[in-house]
Amino acid sequence: MLLQELKDQANQLPLSDRLELIRSIIESIQTTPNPSDQSKSIKRMKGLLKNSQPAPTDA
Repeated sequence: MLLQELKDQANQLPLSDRLELIRSIIESIQTTPNPSDQSKSIKRMKGLLKNSQPAPTDA
């Protein structure tokens, strides 16, 4: 599968599935042997998970 095909398919997923995909990708990056590249990539991916909305409450 080509990268562009994968991106296109990912864009068709529901938001919750895309977030889970990001988590999975981050986990796979964390097992990469190159620590400097790993750290930069993880920080970028974690930045994608941040949002300006408050966390949901149980109320």
